[in-house]
Amino acid sequence: MNATPADQSGNCPWCKHSSSKSVIGRDYNYSVSRSKYLYKRCNNCGWVWLTNQPDDLDKYYPARYFKTDQDQNNVAKLASVEQYKIDIVTRFKQSGNLLDIGPGAGGFIYLAQKCGFTVSAHEASEINAKWIASEFNVECITLIDLLEATHIENYFDVITMWHSAEHVELPVELIGKISRLLRIGGILVIASPNPQALQFRIFRGRWTHLDPPRHLNLIPINCLIESCQKFHLESTEVIWGDYSARGWNRFGWEQTLSHLTNNRSAEKLLFLLGTGIYGLCRSLEMRPLKGACYTAIFKRVEELN
Repeated sequence: MNATPADQSGNCPWCKHSSSKSVIGRDYNYSVSRSKYLYKRCNNCGWVWLTNQPDDLDKYYPARYFKTDQDQNNVAKLASVEQYKIDIVTRFKQSGNLLDIGPGAGGFIYLAQKCGFTVSAHEASEINAKWIASEFNVECITLIDLLEATHIENYFDVITMWHSAEHVELPVELIGKISRLLRIGGILVIASPNPQALQFRIFRGRWTHLDPPRHLNLIPINCLIESCQKFHLESTEVIWGDYSARGWNRFGWEQTLSHLTNNRSAEKLLFLLGTGIYGLCRSLEMRPLKGACYTAIFKRVEELN
């Protein structure tokens, strides 16, 4: 199935079934706006999507979101927390051409280059794209080239989307387009918030990983796997309990609870409470479908078995 913008009836953009469940959120993470944002959840497949996407989304990505006010020395220090990403990639590929979609502050690019990959990037923010290209001496591929160029077809050995799919209005269409850029045997890595998460069921519109209005879609893992199959992308592994998952689980409890108040003292106490709850729920959230986020690895094949 293809994910398309929701129609006027409010049907699911993926499976077209109706939705009666809704969640209202605000920008608790960056406080760019006090507007309310309405998300719907499909009754059939569980896909979650934002129904009132702002026209001026760029303003919801302030400079502090990208953390680009740093030099290579600082990037090297901060990149250590992203080591798990390159560890995942090198389990499948140790070298080759790599495309990182949504590189943020460039920590993963730094590590990939250090490992010997030839790295390209796609960044939606024009300002951040220029910084990435200059700071890491990489080619930043435009959206048009990403969607239409033929000179990079069957070119990449690895394509990564570390928490970028949820920022895309039509994520399945994008995956379909970039699948043709992968060589046979190449891998696609997608990390994304899990709409079936325990935390989301508890906090609903307050959940920090909902992150309105930047997150446009929360994609159930079964929908992602089924969508990728259409593009000859075979599901190789879904990771629920690694270093990254544990970090995002902890982040979810601590940040969501601390955002419940504007009082500094109460905020610190709620943050500590979140740390404690994370510890209590740690084992549970490492189970499939329970954690805040997942990482899925796909391999491009000629034909699916």
